[in-house]
Amino acid sequence: IQEALARHPSLREARSAWGRALAHYPQVTALPEPTLSLEVAPFTLASSHPYGQTVRLAQRLSHPQTVSLKGAVSLAQAEASREGISERRQALCASASMLFDEYALVRRLTTLNTEHDALVEQLQRSAEASYQVGGGAQRASLSASLERAELERERNALRAREGRALAELNGLLNRPSNAPLPPPLPVVGLPPL
Repeated sequence: IQEALARHPSLREARSAWGRALAHYPQVTALPEPTLSLEVAPFTLASSHPYGQTVRLAQRLSHPQTVSLKGAVSLAQAEASREGISERRQALCASASMLFDEYALVRRLTTLNTEHDALVEQLQRSAEASYQVGGGAQRASLSASLERAELERERNALRAREGRALAELNGLLNRPSNAPLPPPLPVVGLPPL
């Protein structure tokens, strides 16, 4: 979960948006830039000088309440951006936890499926041997063969689930979809396999 929080681009983007929103506050509460202008006119009519000039310095002033309201809106937008970070963080944590739980579950189910298949294979060989010596019905061997085929189908479905969970987890970690993940740790309280 910590790695997903550190590496996921949407969380970095949300933090960046919050920083931009905070940086916007001083801009909206500051006075506009003053303007300085110089006007020059040669041979002005009403002047005894060969040319005239005017220098102007202007500063636009806003009403204090307008500036205050703009600042409050800017801070509210920054706060909304900060809340967005918190919400995105919670969503990432939940997604990472659920996906890793799915990954761990599928890995455990695959292990159980493989062990079950080994037991059914032994049962199938025993049934075939019993049938060959005339002591058993062929139906037991066929049932075991059918069970092994069903286990193979389940194993293929589990591989597909593991691939989806792996790709989605790697997406959260901002890695290639087929990058390997470490095996999940054993769950405390479950019987050993």
